[in-house]
Amino acid sequence: MMKTTMHWVVRHGGLPYLMRAHLGSRATIVSYHGVVSDEDWRDWETSDMVSVSAFRRHLTFYRRHYDVIPLRRVADALAGRGPKLPRRSLAITLDDGYCNNLHCALPVLREHDCPATVFVTTGFLDGTV
Repeated sequence: MMKTTMHWVVRHGGLPYLMRAHLGSRATIVSYHGVVSDEDWRDWETSDMVSVSAFRRHLTFYRRHYDVIPLRRVADALAGRGPKLPRRSLAITLDDGYCNNLHCALPVLREHDCPATVFVTTGFLDGTV
């Protein structure tokens, strides 16, 4: 009975998850809604957009304190398909696929050599959403 109980605790009690977390299979994921030029930011300051200068400061901080890696690498590691994650992993995502991701975020990402994943809302491409 003790063996069965221990098996259940290990299998269903979250221990594998805790072990992965303890052994380094964890990452911080930061998400941005969009990045706008410093000049245009006043029009967006009450939204969840950030200015280019703020984004630049964020990336400087991330580079100094984290290993910035692609989101795909995080997913692969957590699924057991890739190498373990660095101890202080961070992935950057941008949602909705606004063109400011291309014009404002991409140059700063390149400047800091940071990978990012952009999620595109395809309904907006043909104007149906």
